[in-house]
Amino acid sequence: RVEDDWAPNDFDGAGPQLPPELLGLTSYGHSYFARASGLPIDGLGWPRIRAAAVSSGPMGAGIGISPPGLQGQNVFRSASLRFWEAPTPPSLVHFSPNAYARRLRGLVIPTPENLKFDVTHAVMLREFAARCERVTDLHFPALSAQLELVRSASREPPLRTGDYFCTRHSNLGGVVQAAFHLLTSSSDVPGGDEIPASMHRALKRIVCDCHRCNVAQLSLPLLLLDIGTSESSLPYAVAQRRAENVLRALKGALTRLAEELAPSELPGLQVINLVLPLSCAQSVHAGIPSVVQKTLTFLQNSFQCV
Repeated sequence: RVEDDWAPNDFDGAGPQLPPELLGLTSYGHSYFARASGLPIDGLGWPRIRAAAVSSGPMGAGIGISPPGLQGQNVFRSASLRFWEAPTPPSLVHFSPNAYARRLRGLVIPTPENLKFDVTHAVMLREFAARCERVTDLHFPALSAQLELVRSASREPPLRTGDYFCTRHSNLGGVVQAAFHLLTSSSDVPGGDEIPASMHRALKRIVCDCHRCNVAQLSLPLLLLDIGTSESSLPYAVAQRRAENVLRALKGALTRLAEELAPSELPGLQVINLVLPLSCAQSVHAGIPSVVQKTLTFLQNSFQCV
């Protein structure tokens, strides 16, 4: 029977527990256990360790039977013995509060055409898949399931450079809800500074889709290449010219969107984040020529809003 005075001991929220006298040193020879084992049950069962015997006994402790009427007095008592540490609750995960709202965040993931469903070799897709696997998505299928669905639906005709498909996510903490997987040239072909016409058309379609599908913020890798975190994957001159060509293609896509809007209509896509490898910022601090300076100059000269 659970007594009211046991409530303060039930601090871990695990529900009803054994009474305190059945745990620790106080459970030594308790009648409940004695009955089950067939041992004597006179008094409280086995002799108990008494406090008076601890200081006077030659061995530092003594065993004696608790006198009648003094049960539970002058004996050692102990809190519940913990055979394992209390579990630590995991840190809270902030799920996306706007997975179905009117202001979504998108990310363009350039993926080589021959690695479009390979989450182990394509650098950006691999890092994105690792982040998706940290937390279970309770709203949309897992990334692997979405990729498999696209694979089975695009066998004939197969997806090629300039094509893209979109996956939805609600387990990335609200940072990204829509990922546009843009297929680029094969990983076997070295990246050049030219942007194919198919990529120009793809950027225009992505910008228009963002406007129609309420993607208000889009993060776009400026070089449109799966080069990982190192800017040195391309020679400086090639990376500079490629960044300028991507910006020209992006300007053409935004111009087309502006032409399709009504005079009083606001664009659904309101923010575009241009992403460069982390090494670009390190190059700026080190005084090494980087694509950052040329990109800023090109934006100031080509975009009136900068």
